[in-house]
Amino acid sequence: MTAPQPGVSVPLGNPLSEEAGVLRPSLVPGMLAMIAGNLNRDVNDVRLFELGTVFSGSTEKVDERPSLSFGAVGSLAEQIRAARHAGD
Repeated sequence: MTAPQPGVSVPLGNPLSEEAGVLRPSLVPGMLAMIAGNLNRDVNDVRLFELGTVFSGSTEKVDERPSLSFGAVGSLAEQIRAARHAGD
């Protein structure tokens, strides 16, 4: 047996689909997909977070780690200006 290596995908023995054939090694692809989905729906100011588990290693020894992902896109300057004017 080898020690789990960060960034190495762990394959599933019986995946539900070809796209879901490995345990997720990172939260980043899901975060980017959520941001892209919002932008495609003309939601231009997006701030998201996800707390989840990521996996590395092999089918014999799986390493699970809690992870946190943040994603943000939009116009911060306009939000600051609007907040300042709201206080007037």
